[in-house]
Amino acid sequence: MQNTDTNRLDELYRTYRAYLFRIAYRMLGTISDTEDLVHDVFIAMQSVDIESIENMKAYLSRLVINRSLNLLKSAHKQREMYVGPWLPETLVMTERSPLAELELDESLSYAYMVMLEQLKPVERVVFILREALDYEYAEIAHLLGITEAYSRKVLSRARKKVRMNEGQQPSSFFAHEQERVQRFLEHFTKGNIEQLTDLLSEDVVIQTDGGGKVRAAINPIFGRTRVLIFLSALHSRGWKEASARVVTVNGESGILFVDEHGVKAVVCFQWADNTDLITNIFAVLNPDKLTSIVL
Repeated sequence: MQNTDTNRLDELYRTYRAYLFRIAYRMLGTISDTEDLVHDVFIAMQSVDIESIENMKAYLSRLVINRSLNLLKSAHKQREMYVGPWLPETLVMTERSPLAELELDESLSYAYMVMLEQLKPVERVVFILREALDYEYAEIAHLLGITEAYSRKVLSRARKKVRMNEGQQPSSFFAHEQERVQRFLEHFTKGNIEQLTDLLSEDVVIQTDGGGKVRAAINPIFGRTRVLIFLSALHSRGWKEASARVVTVNGESGILFVDEHGVKAVVCFQWADNTDLITNIFAVLNPDKLTSIVL
């Protein structure tokens, strides 16, 4: 009997692990916490009568969402004391990445993940359940122990914060996105910083997350001129010696920097609608947020 239960749990793990990972990652924005949470959920399932569960996908989703909300409430307070901008960990898909089996969609794009950081824990949960997972209001209310009216109110507040309207999704990248990122990389590594001007929108913003562990800008840097100056400073501070290549980050093209110590940084981009211009640059430098990347 025990062997049968073990086989059933193994089957559930293979079937639902990637799906649950995507839910928890949207909620938490950290890979290690996401992996630990999903692992703990399947450990908890060892003491559950599996055959009595009618809708396994909904049951497991509920476990992940409730645990994620508890962690998110705790993490939210810690992030308020974080040194500099707090950026989510990146899903970098290298050839050896253990995340390769994940099916990524637009609600896992890096710009989308950064956007979610504007929301309070409950707002984030309701927003994800409705916008990314297509839950009905009645399901959200039942899951969180709130009324349907309140769930609608929370979602409305969340949408205003992220400036999104009903049915809209974050802006998609163009098919030639990889080519544009490669152009950015070539200009940067050669020190041709002025050549980046044509790739940046006038109101471009760069955020660097060093977490107080490495040198980084404490505040976001606004405007093309200031961003170009900052990129020039980065290049002269040793980034030109690092090996760099275009990789897939959260389903889109980003840049991976590696030096003699290992992964130095991951840089992601957001582009303006219907243009080739970069509106946001996100640079994750905190070593603690780069440990999941397999070279």
